[in-house]
Amino acid sequence: MSKAKRTSRQITRIADISEICGVAALSKLELQDEARQTAPEQGCAALFLAYALLNAESYGLCPSSSQKRIIDISLPITAKTPSWDEPSGVGEFRKLVNTYEDEMPAAVSEINVGMHTATHVDAPSHFVKHYFDRGLGVEELDLAVLNGPALVVQTPEGTNITAAVLESLKVPKGVTRILFKTDNSARDLLHKTAFHTDYTSISADGSAWLVKHTDWKLIGIDYLSVSTYEDNVEGHQIMLGKEIIQVEGLVLKHVEPGQYDLHCLHINVPGADGALARCILMH
Repeated sequence: MSKAKRTSRQITRIADISEICGVAALSKLELQDEARQTAPEQGCAALFLAYALLNAESYGLCPSSSQKRIIDISLPITAKTPSWDEPSGVGEFRKLVNTYEDEMPAAVSEINVGMHTATHVDAPSHFVKHYFDRGLGVEELDLAVLNGPALVVQTPEGTNITAAVLESLKVPKGVTRILFKTDNSARDLLHKTAFHTDYTSISADGSAWLVKHTDWKLIGIDYLSVSTYEDNVEGHQIMLGKEIIQVEGLVLKHVEPGQYDLHCLHINVPGADGALARCILMH
């Protein structure tokens, strides 16, 4: 095999390393120093790895952030945004306390809205009392979990996300963040004002299955709850009891299944059982 072909195959293998882009973010000097330190022990492999990482973008292995497409998967909050168990949505929630009409030098708004409105995160204290008693809220959520590689999965039509469905999806080992695109997106439920109790979500047996058989640290879904309406309390308790971060109210209608970079940041209100969030995917 020619040297060029061997090099091409090595680059392909490096491209399969899930963390390569994170490593490539190191400075060139750091990588060069690493290559010099490890080369005597590991030979040319270390030098080649350093070279490939230095030139990862030119090989197309790690597109720069400017080349990535940003997909906003956050639901805007309006008076007509659906709200839990409400037939008429969120309602009027924002008012101006300072206006130019009152000859004020600036416009100032204030809002009165629940922490579990539109796109939001749940803290374990939302459904697990001992977290609440200890005063642990959204400030304890791990930002490293809320940001990183995520898999968007399309679930089967006409069924909730049961244990059998989860097993059939055959999600690869190593996935830690998963976003479920369900019938909710096709039905456009997040853009319908009236709350729908027949939304698609994870059943209680599905919740039990995933905490036993997966290493998922974050679960997202395209309606207002990661648990079905019937199993809402039990499902939340199972998953939040294992400190799985839940992101609800994600707009996934125009998102194709596949691998993305998730970035999700919530407002930081210490002690709160949930918080409004802005979430994006990069692809």
